[in-house]
Amino acid sequence: MTPGQQPSLDEIMQAALEMCASMDQRIVGLVPSIESIERTLARQYEHVQREREELDIEFSLASGAAYIVESPDGTALRREEQLYATELRRAGIVHRRLNELAAFVTSTTR
Repeated sequence: MTPGQQPSLDEIMQAALEMCASMDQRIVGLVPSIESIERTLARQYEHVQREREELDIEFSLASGAAYIVESPDGTALRREEQLYATELRRAGIVHRRLNELAAFVTSTTR
């Protein structure tokens, strides 16, 4: 192509395919990171949840309740548990969107 000349259809298609391939590689490169974040958040959520449940059980036993009741001391743990649950959902959404985007980009190069 000479300066001032419009690119040909083949050149445009080739450039688009190269951009899609590059984008696909970048997306695929992010997947291990988001999976690691999800695993970390899941572990943190489970740890805080377990702590809160143990606190509730101890409080219930100490107060003589016939069933599990929430400990008044568990407010901070409940808030932390909710935070981890929210972040875990957000990470899952990002993971799904990355997978969907990768599938779309891959499908356009076929």
